Amino acid sequence: MSVIAVVCEYNPFHNGHLYNINAAKTSPDDIIVAVMSPNVVQRGDFALFSKWDRAEAALCSGADLVLEIPSIFALSSAEKYAEGALEVIKLFGGIDTLFFGSEVGDIEILKKTAELIKSEKLSKLIKDELKNGVSFACARTNAISKIDKECAEVLKTPNNILAVEYISAINKLNLDITSKTIKREAVEHDQKCAFGAFCSASFLRENLSENAIKSYTPENLHEKYLSLIKNKNYSNGLKSLETALISRLRTMEKEEISALPDVSEGLENKIYKAAREQNTLDELLFNIKSKRYTLSRIRRILMCALFGITCDMQKMKVPYARILGFNKKGATLLKQKDSTTVITSLLKIDKENEEAKAFSLLEEKITSVYALSFENKSYIKNEHQNKIITK
Repeated sequence: MSVIAVVCEYNPFHNGHLYNINAAKTSPDDIIVAVMSPNVVQRGDFALFSKWDRAEAALCSGADLVLEIPSIFALSSAEKYAEGALEVIKLFGGIDTLFFGSEVGDIEILKKTAELIKSEKLSKLIKDELKNGVSFACARTNAISKIDKECAEVLKTPNNILAVEYISAINKLNLDITSKTIKREAVEHDQKCAFGAFCSASFLRENLSENAIKSYTPENLHEKYLSLIKNKNYSNGLKSLETALISRLRTMEKEEISALPDVSEGLENKIYKAAREQNTLDELLFNIKSKRYTLSRIRRILMCALFGITCDMQKMKVPYARILGFNKKGATLLKQKDSTTVITSLLKIDKENEEAKAFSLLEEKITSVYALSFENKSYIKNEHQNKIITK
């Protein structure tokens, strides 16, 4: 029996995710632990369905236990996102394998690339490339191409990038975990079309019709998804709160903006100016975006501004592994866990220390604001009112 972790967002869970879970299992006795983003996701937006609904979907589709990635790390770069997820895995303990999809499908080249991105030789080359005004990701790829063109090609696609960061985080945290990958098939990340029974999560978010749900999601989730959609129990995204976001930005001083994660090289001035001149989220993003700063990075910065997440907060270590749901197989893992770090309630953990309290209060704040992005605003309960999903 293996205990296999899958880092995920399931935004929403679809046939591709089911394929991934089934591929991860080599034995019927294997246990799948989904380490999942909360009510905010790494692209810099709110999750379509709540973390509780997504945890239930995962447990109905092959996952045995669902852990939460804290929002501080869900709203961060690929490096910090991966590190936060692996810190949760380390705190939970007992996981022997990390399984993930990648465009290349070759674990050895991913490991080689992970070693290369941490080399001292590369650091200087990246600094030189950044002088050309490109994004960090582009600068890193250009720098690596001067050392190893095959590794540079690896870093040109999103799932490969995350895979490399997962391996780097395993190495950094000195975890005794085996990395395994499967080649992503059929459709690419964020591809705006479908192929057979598969589509990207972004395609599905933009096509919430009955036909799309029945074509691209597991059959046992159809009734749940269609009910959520019919009753308006889904988020309309950050755009639905653009007035609140712009209001927040207009009350911030440049010094406060400069303290946000990933704000550098005078970007605070551009954000400060744009917030006072633009009146919609699209206008704001268009006026801040540049060759150096991608839309997803800017969206994460804006969400961090909305919730008061600073650079210093992203330097904190994850203080707990929070359980969102489990089934009978997952319950067997929980019997051996330390209740001071593996938790079911934020009410208890925030009494442990100041860092735990900071994480707990942030989750409560984000959930209360997340509810406002729903048409049915009463659907999302207080963070402490939701019960763990059991199957």
